[in-house]
Parts: sequence; C-alpha cells; structure tokens
Amino acid sequence: MIIKNLLETNLFKGCNYENIKSIINENYINITKYKKNSIIVQEYEECVHISITIKGSLYINQLLENGDTLRIRLYKENDAFGCALFGSNNKNYPFSLISYEDTEIIHIPFNQINSLLIGDKIFMMNFIKMLSNNITSLKDKIKILSLKSIRDKLLYYLSKNTKNGITHMNHTKTEISKILGIARGSISRELKKMEQENIIQFIDKKTLKILTNNLNI
Repeated sequence: MIIKNLLETNLFKGCNYENIKSIINENYINITKYKKNSIIVQEYEECVHISITIKGSLYINQLLENGDTLRIRLYKENDAFGCALFGSNNKNYPFSLISYEDTEIIHIPFNQINSLLIGDKIFMMNFIKMLSNNITSLKDKIKILSLKSIRDKLLYYLSKNTKNGITHMNHTKTEISKILGIARGSISRELKKMEQENIIQFIDKKTLKILTNNLNI
C-alpha cells in the first residue's frame, strides 16, 4: 500500500513498482496524519527523513529579527521537504513547519533514500529535479526579501503568477501577506492604489492584468 502511495507522487513519477519494492523496506516508511495547525517540524529539529505531502498542505515559518513571522513557502500535495538537508553537514531544520489544513505525510528515512538513489535511476533524476525546483523557489524568496517597498514585493509576486498576460492570485490576501512578509491591510491598500494609478486592472477578485511593462523589479 505504501509503495502505491509513493508511486503517485512526483518524486517517484515513472518508477517501476517491482524495482521500488525490491529496494526499500516498507517497515521503515510511515504515513502520519496531522490536524490543521499542527507543528510538523520544530525549528532546529534534526532532519532524519525526506517527507512527501500526500494530502493537504503546509507551510514553513521563519522568525524575523523584529519578532514577526515570515511564511517561506506553502507546500501542497506531492511536494517533498527535507531534500536539501539530506546531503548537508548540518541536518537541523532552520524553520518550523506547520500544517495549513488536515494533512497526511509519508516519511522516508535517509537510509532508504540512499538505497533508492543507488538502485533506481528514474528516482535519482526526479530527486535532482526536485532539488533544482527548490533552489528556484529559494531564489524567488531571496528576491522578495531584497525588495524594499510593498509595491515592488507585490508586483514581483504578481509577475510570478502571470501567464499569457493574465495574473491569477492563487493565494488569499492573508497567505500573500505571509509570503511577502507584509501586513494584509497593506496589501489591500497597495492593490487599490495600483488600480487607481492604472498599473493593474482587476478582471475579478482573483484575476487581473498588469498594465505596465516597466516594473523596475
């Protein structure tokens, strides 16, 4: 049953059932259920496995110097975490990880990951791809942190969610405030200002157009 669940995730996409079954020991892999707002990982806790969200979603929180909390990333179904710490000398989590809703997670110990990387080339390529995607996500977060104004942060977020000239706000304003590290009320006010200044045009509550190419971000 666990292997079938694994094969439905992006990390095991394209892998052969029999080969995976011959490599891993299911007794060491477990599926854990978490209620909404449960602490999945405590900051500085040692990472001993790679985990995959198979149901629900979660986010990681980073404590800022001023005492505020910054939401780093929202993990959704099929997302994995712990990959970057797998090969690190320091395997302690630098953040806390919290369930956004009722969530189920598969935990795979590092020794099983070692066996998979050696014994299955498809898994190895999926693992490398996931690491690359995580680096891209980190690059986006560093970019957001480097931007000084609320408008620049907001325009950068909108530009990253734009396709074919249409921007889809895939998060609630509360979620966006956590992602960007700014107050929810400030987001609403800035969106209204940008609309009044003809920088953006709302199509509906969740969809808009960016009317300028000169974003300066």
